Amino acid sequence: MIKAIIFDITGVLFPHQPWIGVRPTHEELMKIKRLATDVYDQKKMSKKYLKKKLFETNRPHEELEAIYNSLTIIDQDLFDLIKKLSKKYDIYAMANEVQKWTDIRKDITRFDKYFTKLFISIEVGLRKPNEDFYTFFLSETGLEPHDCLFVDDKKSNVEVAEKLGFHGFTYKDYKNFREFIDKKALLENLRSTRSMKNCVKKSKLNP
Repeated sequence: MIKAIIFDITGVLFPHQPWIGVRPTHEELMKIKRLATDVYDQKKMSKKYLKKKLFETNRPHEELEAIYNSLTIIDQDLFDLIKKLSKKYDIYAMANEVQKWTDIRKDITRFDKYFTKLFISIEVGLRKPNEDFYTFFLSETGLEPHDCLFVDDKKSNVEVAEKLGFHGFTYKDYKNFREFIDKKALLENLRSTRSMKNCVKKSKLNP
């Protein structure tokens, strides 16, 4: 029985944004991402502040627009579904992220409110698809692999999870994932649980 659902962050909850013009190399992209983390200020962080500080830097407009969109555009349909699922299941994140990238998203969107805990590569010192990252997650949470549904947009990450005994799902888009959730009746289980809770409350009020 599934007790916990683990989501990736970039590429799942925060969709990949289309790049305008020539896409930079990985090394160049890391330098560009550091532009955002260099302006991070928890007391001031907001969409307005982030955009203002980013666009003060001397970089091409398309680079800055891509960074801004990546940090601020959340998949609202998926986020709303996570809110519902969090009433029944423990919600976690396992993500390969650069320093402070997740902190900026947390400050701007407050998405972490519905997560039990975030496991971020830069903090843990491990990255997917390293098996040690998955076993570290299990040791920290006390969960068994068969208790967990692992959701990631990279097939290689999902394959490692499944090899270790997790339930796996390769994320493409919200529609695809919602069909999977309905097929597994995870929301039905949620509704049943809420009905049972309501019955318990009524019985206590009317012994």
